[in-house]
Amino acid sequence: MSGLILAVDGGRSHLRAALMNRGGGELARVEGRGIPTDLASLESLLIDLVALPERLANLAKADPGAIRAAALGLAGFGRESECRVLEARLVEACPGIDWFVESDAAQTLRAAKREGPVAIAILGTGSAFFARDAGGGIHRVGGWGPLLEDYGGGFEIGRQAILSAFRAQDGATPFTGLHTAVLDHAACREAPELLKRVYSEPPDPSWWASFAPLALEQAAKGDSAAASIVRAQVDGVRESLRVLLGKSKLPSEAAIYFTGGLVKGSASYWNALREALADKFEGRPLNLMEREAIWGGWLRAVEQLGVCE
Repeated sequence: MSGLILAVDGGRSHLRAALMNRGGGELARVEGRGIPTDLASLESLLIDLVALPERLANLAKADPGAIRAAALGLAGFGRESECRVLEARLVEACPGIDWFVESDAAQTLRAAKREGPVAIAILGTGSAFFARDAGGGIHRVGGWGPLLEDYGGGFEIGRQAILSAFRAQDGATPFTGLHTAVLDHAACREAPELLKRVYSEPPDPSWWASFAPLALEQAAKGDSAAASIVRAQVDGVRESLRVLLGKSKLPSEAAIYFTGGLVKGSASYWNALREALADKFEGRPLNLMEREAIWGGWLRAVEQLGVCE
């Protein structure tokens, strides 16, 4: 095997890396920790990235020297200067590979549509909305993280589900099946017990996001509290996309693609989004992304080196 490609999709929650051949076939895959929010020091990130070629080659029973290019889409690398600095460090550590670094948004947009105007809504643990205009410029709305705003993402839906249980405990809203599901998932008998857990050792975003599927399932069953949460989040997604489409000036025929573990893992959530957005963006194609973001890395390597030829 020769001319192999290493493609990396590095988000905040986790990192996926795949070794692919010239035709786009996947030979091996690994997952690891996500990209740190503090990029002041690249050392820990470099250690993880530099280890990937040999690690994946060993899994695929391939020669690490057969890896010709590595294309990385990484969260937090939206500036050209940051990408070039990391590329230089990677080339220094692994000189036999051509390294290409870009933002995870640029890579995901390419995976959705190789070229031309397109928009994406990423709804996973967090959320973010990106568009690529006719000139190749990338525009962003949201994605400010759990402390500020992540409309439509798992963290925010999970947080609202937990908060709803506390409101029911206060008697401000009726107690519903959602609240039972929340307490069961947290292995707590009552809301005050859950409160102690939240404040004694604040869980990470993935813990909060683990409650989101409960809210989506309960909303699909007609639970009033869950349905109210989902409606509010769908409204937030719709408004975010309205702003994004306005600033990027995408033509009416440009599609919006949805990706992320939350929306791809819940048919009811996808249906709720599609129905709400169809009224607002009449005639605009709304699609779930079929390919993973990692595919955009393979495409970039192909574009840069022509390794598929």
